Amino acid sequence: MFSFIKWIASLFEKFKKNKGLWFTTLTVISLMGIFASLYFVNFLVGDVAKKTYENQKIHYLLHIKNQISIQKELVLATTSTITTNGLAIDLFKSNDENKTQKLKQLSNAITTKINSSTATNDYKVDFIIQDKLSNFKAKSGLNVYEDGLYFTSLMPLAETNTSRMIVELKKDAKSMITLYNKENLEWAYFLNDASINKISLINKKKHFSKFYEKFYINNSAFDNSFIAHIKALNMKDFLKNGYAKDSDFFFVTKPIYDYEGNDIGIVVIGEHTSEKNSFVNLIKNLVNSVTLVALGLIVSMILFLF
Repeated sequence: MFSFIKWIASLFEKFKKNKGLWFTTLTVISLMGIFASLYFVNFLVGDVAKKTYENQKIHYLLHIKNQISIQKELVLATTSTITTNGLAIDLFKSNDENKTQKLKQLSNAITTKINSSTATNDYKVDFIIQDKLSNFKAKSGLNVYEDGLYFTSLMPLAETNTSRMIVELKKDAKSMITLYNKENLEWAYFLNDASINKISLINKKKHFSKFYEKFYINNSAFDNSFIAHIKALNMKDFLKNGYAKDSDFFFVTKPIYDYEGNDIGIVVIGEHTSEKNSFVNLIKNLVNSVTLVALGLIVSMILFLF
């Protein structure tokens, strides 16, 4: 052991006598130390950044779930009010030969009233008379119709002693775009190959196109720039991880199901990262600051040691 230490000491003496070799060796060792330390620091900071993205993903997944629940409850409550409509109940009980036509007129009137009170064109009311008696159970949730995705509620008309008369209220899921835009977020849904079959041939040909593998997009519904950003992602990794980011957005995706529990596609939300105080930029600035400070400390330590 003593011989080894003596050999190391003599080696240093030889290096010091050869000034060029000595400073070259010090430089190489210093650079190696700097790069190794930076790699270690970046690994630690990168791990923290990844965990932050994961936590933000969980936050947005909960946000999506809550927003969908709010819309479902809103549609459900509105439908419950319509089921007590006296005119509809009287028409159903009557033998009026123009009952179907009058119910259609009534549904249009109620639709207009709801859209007027909400200042939207998102709602549509229908009265459905079933041919056969059945034990109909109320349904509420997302559903795909011939022209797209809707928040839907179906409930029996009150006081008819039958489930033959159904009130159906639909709210266009595209209305979520406006809600999310108020929070500086983008929103879009993609239907899978099973649910796209519910879209009418005319609407499918006119508005929908294949986006990625089994997913389809309504080209007339969403911001083209936002969709282009999603399309540029590595979709396989995005769907696997549940989140992704690029220079302009932090994206989160979540599967969606209809009121029967069937998988109908995914929703994607995107947070703008162009804002100075967006969490993506805060993380980026934090990583850069930590790296810069760490570099300064490492260089100072190496200069001090040598």
